[in-house]
Amino acid sequence: IFNQLDKEQIAKVAKLELIGVPVRKTKELLNYIIENGYSEEYGGRFMVKFIKNNISILVANAVLEGIAPNKGNLYTCKIKDNEPYLVEREENA
Repeated sequence: IFNQLDKEQIAKVAKLELIGVPVRKTKELLNYIIENGYSEEYGGRFMVKFIKNNISILVANAVLEGIAPNKGNLYTCKIKDNEPYLVEREENA
């Protein structure tokens, strides 16, 4: 039997699962993952699949399409209508 994770622990799991995914670990992205990628029944294990299906796939598609990150070597992921998308140009840039 495992104890239920609190929000701080879930955030730590999300950050660890994003290692190797070239995206900025913004509060907006982490909140999206915490709210949608955590399952009380399956714990942090569900988060791995959620990140793969919702974040990693965006980055993989951008790489395949030849879209480079706009600043440095990390993509910026934003959330609109509870859907993630990659920003091609920073606002106010």
